[in-house]
Amino acid sequence: MDSEYRNQIVQKRAQLQLRIRFDDFFKTYVEPFTEILDELLHAQIKYHIVSLRFVPSEFQSLFMEKFQNEPFAKYSLSRVETVMGEKVMESLIDVFPNKHSSRYFPDLSVVGSFADLISVLTELIHEHDVYICWIQYPFLLEIDFQDLVQKIKEESLDCWFEDAVVFPKDYSWVIVYHAVEDEWLFGKR
Repeated sequence: MDSEYRNQIVQKRAQLQLRIRFDDFFKTYVEPFTEILDELLHAQIKYHIVSLRFVPSEFQSLFMEKFQNEPFAKYSLSRVETVMGEKVMESLIDVFPNKHSSRYFPDLSVVGSFADLISVLTELIHEHDVYICWIQYPFLLEIDFQDLVQKIKEESLDCWFEDAVVFPKDYSWVIVYHAVEDEWLFGKR
């Protein structure tokens, strides 16, 4: 077998394997997240996708290709920077350390009811933009906090089917939602 032909076959196999891994990653970590993006669009809550976390670097060009096509174009994902590091989340964990090995469980107070959560959010309304991240998904969003507090409804939280974290850029406080326990935690520095 000609060595050039063999190299072409090896390259095509590698590209196919990469595409298969990417498609699996996309179906697992990106497609389900569109429900959350749809909810934000429906509620007209202003957001900006800051970065993608824990994305293998070899997927970057495939992401850019995928995000330019429908149905993802409506989320403005083509402008998303695929950042491989998790500097923002690492900084949060430095300030509010994790007490669990597989989930984010900082030592914070439990917020009792949805009304209590709204009270906490209202107290923090002076914040403008905050980060929000669903731990299972690679998207780190910057969201208009005043929009979130004013437009959030208990039933709109049904789409938050995974653990989520909300915190300001200065890491002065954090709100953590644990989906399995259906509980909200809050803490300040």
